[in-house]
Amino acid sequence: MKISILRYIACPMCYGNLILQDFRLEDNEVKEGALVCRKCGQKYSIMRFLPILTPPYIKPYDWISVEITKIKEKYGLKEGLLHLIEGKLKPIKPKPGGSLLSQEELQEGEYRESREYWERRLRKIKREQIVSGDLEKIWNIFIVMSGIESAKEILDVGTGLGAMLTYIADKWPEKGLFALGISYVNLKAVRGKLKYFKIGENVHLVVGDALNMPFKSNIFDVVESWFGLGSIIEFKKVIRQAYRVLKRGGRFTVSGAWGEAYINFSMLSKIIKSLATQEYEKLIKFLREKELMLHVNEVTKTFKEVGFHDIEVFEEKNLYVVTGRKSV
Repeated sequence: MKISILRYIACPMCYGNLILQDFRLEDNEVKEGALVCRKCGQKYSIMRFLPILTPPYIKPYDWISVEITKIKEKYGLKEGLLHLIEGKLKPIKPKPGGSLLSQEELQEGEYRESREYWERRLRKIKREQIVSGDLEKIWNIFIVMSGIESAKEILDVGTGLGAMLTYIADKWPEKGLFALGISYVNLKAVRGKLKYFKIGENVHLVVGDALNMPFKSNIFDVVESWFGLGSIIEFKKVIRQAYRVLKRGGRFTVSGAWGEAYINFSMLSKIIKSLATQEYEKLIKFLREKELMLHVNEVTKTFKEVGFHDIEVFEEKNLYVVTGRKSV
């Protein structure tokens, strides 16, 4: 963690200023330490260069992916998915006074940051500057509509393994770029990816919850989420948080998918044909209730309700990009 990030981050509980305590530097970065809120006193950990700014009741991991994988390994993907939509899978909550991350998670993070991990991963895929197939067109439109090129400070929400983040860091290395992701191990992978390609000098990685963004208000020129809509539960709250952290006149841009397009670009395409009608209906109900599959009209409506104006929409084959501007 670079010390300069203190100008931007805030307590996700009360948005109070954070002070750095008991820290250890390595190569001009904070490797281990604590961040304490001046306002409410809540304490957050810095672990192996990453600040973990999730609320105390949220474990820093992508719980849907992890919990489905556990069931998948025993019974298969279909059974894992059915457990999810029937409410049998729940996120693990941190124990008071316990460690946020297990030794296995810390070890997995170190492996994902390693050159070995990225050499293996990149043997099968090209560098993620442009997404292949039907997403290439929407990728290019997303870049233009988001206003990234003219922005100075950008927040990438729902970073995942850093496809959009890597592209921006490589193309515009002078920009201040912030990555927000709930998964510690994924952001360790992103850190390794940036090192592998020798880019990202101005990138800050933050483990945090997009529904409780750990940033000060009115701080970013652009907030964007490349298909975070579709993987973040209760995405309408993300839209409200984006409005808060944007500067006046700042722009928020999201991409998403609806119906068959959503199914095709997710792991669901692997098992959808094996679902009975009733199971399929439960799946769609789950996706809709959790705001994982929002229609473009629902997204634009929420943009307007939150206060965004100059809203623009691109839509093709149930894939879409929505962008809006915060009032000046």
